[in-house]
Amino acid sequence: MSKRKARGGEFTEVERRDNVRSRLCATTTSSKMALATTLNVLQQEGLLNDNLLGSSVGNERRCLGAAVAAHAKSSTPYGLVVQSMDIGDGVMWDFIHPFALIYHLTSISMAFSEFFHGAVHRARGELQVLIYGDEFVPGNPNRVDKGRSLMSYYYSFLSFPTYMLNMCQGWFVFGELRNKLLKETDECSGHGAMMALMLKTFFVDGVSNFTKGFRYIYRGALVTARGVFRGIIGDEKGLKEMYDIKGQAGWKSCISCGNVFNFIHKDGHTSTEWDVGLNCADRSRFKPLSNRKVQRLVDRLIEGTDRYDVEMQSGINYNPLGVLFCPELRNIVRIGDHYIRDWQHTLASHGCMSAQVAGAMAALKKLNIPWAESEAFSQKCHEPKSTKKIQFRTVLEQVRRKGIREGIRRRNVVDGPALVPLFVDASAPAQVFKIGRTH
Repeated sequence: MSKRKARGGEFTEVERRDNVRSRLCATTTSSKMALATTLNVLQQEGLLNDNLLGSSVGNERRCLGAAVAAHAKSSTPYGLVVQSMDIGDGVMWDFIHPFALIYHLTSISMAFSEFFHGAVHRARGELQVLIYGDEFVPGNPNRVDKGRSLMSYYYSFLSFPTYMLNMCQGWFVFGELRNKLLKETDECSGHGAMMALMLKTFFVDGVSNFTKGFRYIYRGALVTARGVFRGIIGDEKGLKEMYDIKGQAGWKSCISCGNVFNFIHKDGHTSTEWDVGLNCADRSRFKPLSNRKVQRLVDRLIEGTDRYDVEMQSGINYNPLGVLFCPELRNIVRIGDHYIRDWQHTLASHGCMSAQVAGAMAALKKLNIPWAESEAFSQKCHEPKSTKKIQFRTVLEQVRRKGIREGIRRRNVVDGPALVPLFVDASAPAQVFKIGRTH
């Protein structure tokens, strides 16, 4: 729905045509060329009332792209929906301004306005902001090509219904950035600096933000809402980079506990009864670090007198542009409260999946199948596009048909979760299942 229609006016022919194109692109996963070709066929058969819609494939494809891009150029009291920020060395990063996006969506969609106002009402006017960051590689996910990897940043609100938080539509895109570009920018120190810029856009910068309040449209009136930072969701690697901490590979592996250490089992490590290792499952023995204690460690790193020793003892990497070192964010980000360990990454990925991958690696080694040999073959694998079409028993037919060696290579892809079904499916050949289970 356009602003003209929302005010009770009538569409012009051009507006009506652009609205149709925008809705087509929003409600289908087909490419613009496929949509343009479809409209052209319908136009040639005389099934369209509009003589210009789909009259030319090339022109229609350009019009579809322009209709989608029109939302990015929409003007709001917070500026354009898509804006740019300087991330260092004159590199400009295009991002979707959160308050401009919310204002624009509530102005063009009555359904979204009702939905968002309901979330604000449930949160009593103070939204709890969740941020999610993850890395992905476009194209074939089984092909190792870190040069094409990107980091995507999303955000949502805890007062959204659970079903919406479980859908991609419930998470708004803030921006995407190629990791290669970020490494080439000297003035921007990693994803920690990018997360600091993002959080300052949310809570510090501008006349309106989540801290001071922002406005959106509800039933033709302006409504003010606020927000507080609730935490960052991500895998262990993502949280390590966005918070600038050492993570599980470091000697001080847990940022939330003061007495959990890695390599405590190795010779030469002097420990006390107060210290525990990563294998400790007794939560009563963990000694949590307070937010004030973390801030004191950060202050010692800023002073720089014994920076290396403090990094080792605290598990925090010094990054002057990072989230923990930004003075404007000190009262907003409290890592003791905001470091989120979600079940998917902690239990399913780092727990169950790691055990399955370890068993798979042992099975491959026992069958004299080196990992390097399988890697080239895995790049040619194409996973089903729809999970509804996945039948693990039919996947294992290749194991039975071409033998154990070819079958394992078929499922030996780079992405860890793809290895799991082979070793947990009861229909797997006895030799593979036995090896995978015993390891």
